[in-house]
Amino acid sequence: MRITLRYGEETVSFDIPDKNLLGTLSPRRKSPVKDLVTKILESLERPIGSPPLGRILKPGDRIAILVDDHTRTTPTREFLPPLLGYLREHQVKEENTVIVFACGTHKGLEKMGDKIRLLGREVIQNYRTVVHGCDTDNVYIGETSRSTPIYVNRWVYEADRVIATGNIDLHYFAGYGGGRKSILPGVCSRETIMRNHSLMMSPQARTGNLEGNPVHLDMMEAAERVGVDFLLNVVCDGGNNIVDLLAGDWREAFHQGIGSVDEIYKIPINEKADVVFLSPGGYPYDINLFLSFRAIEHALNAVRKGGTLVCWAECRQGAGNETYRRWMEEFSAGEIDTRKLQERLNQKFELGGYKTLFHYKALDTCEIYLRSSMKDDEIRKVYKLKPFEDFEAVLQEIKDRYGPDFKSYVLPNGVLTLPLCESSTS
Repeated sequence: MRITLRYGEETVSFDIPDKNLLGTLSPRRKSPVKDLVTKILESLERPIGSPPLGRILKPGDRIAILVDDHTRTTPTREFLPPLLGYLREHQVKEENTVIVFACGTHKGLEKMGDKIRLLGREVIQNYRTVVHGCDTDNVYIGETSRSTPIYVNRWVYEADRVIATGNIDLHYFAGYGGGRKSILPGVCSRETIMRNHSLMMSPQARTGNLEGNPVHLDMMEAAERVGVDFLLNVVCDGGNNIVDLLAGDWREAFHQGIGSVDEIYKIPINEKADVVFLSPGGYPYDINLFLSFRAIEHALNAVRKGGTLVCWAECRQGAGNETYRRWMEEFSAGEIDTRKLQERLNQKFELGGYKTLFHYKALDTCEIYLRSSMKDDEIRKVYKLKPFEDFEAVLQEIKDRYGPDFKSYVLPNGVLTLPLCESSTS
């Protein structure tokens, strides 16, 4: 069978014999919203668990609209103009509206071209936009019950009304993206984010789980404290088409959207394979190794212990996180010891350091081949992965290791898709 995967903004293709393929684990299909503008306006007037947005607004209100940044594929430029038009119809002036890119700790949203790509030229020309900085101009407003200090972006703090937008999807330790994540980590300080993310050491902090998940619960408290007046979230399919739109109370709308995400992206399998061939899903999911590794973490659900992952991820920004790179360099000198990593994180949590723990846990499970734009020597020595260019050579190594009848899956949208093995066989 001919397989095509996204790699950066291009594609790669290769052949896998049909006898070796257990299946392609792709998001389920769901019909896109047909008349998006009408759907948005109806949702704003008949929201979930909330009065119509127009009744929440008052003349002269200062509005902060939170939007996703360049590391997400959220189709903000599709749903933001109708929302802004609705606000204007309800006497919200353009000069009283600020659009805040909820970047969390992400960097790189500096070029005007990137902002135009995300929001559209007309929006950029007519509205003030602010790129959140986790290290600058944040206001302390208290702490959560888990002792997370809440420092929030000043523009958000000073707004009379906060409207959060974004995409609901799977998240590897918050359970799901969307909803409360626009606040934390979206527009909070590095200190706030670091403390919240340190809670990910809990076994309940995992992909697709909210029950007892301390990261999620802490985020909910922070969003409650900051105050979100209205939520507009979308759910997209594997082709980034909007298939569901949730508007209203930020808690109820978010939780309702989770059902759509599960329906599309949680994929049951009957058995684990010897090999998984995967891509994070192309740009921006494979913009760096830090983000690409989410796909590898999902693929671990579909590969048996001692198996092999073959990943295509461009990683045009390299590691993508300085702490991750530094920790990997430090620990690459010795034997893999996840216990030492765990102990160090328990003593002093560092953003990015936790990715090193996930990285080494993955290496404990399987061998990992990586096709990327990073230097082969760095991939091999620092990240303990196997760089490759010649896929046929990799395929031959797989046959030599598992025999000509090896079994495999293809995971084309690895960041988005979560395989769930119904068998306990590992």
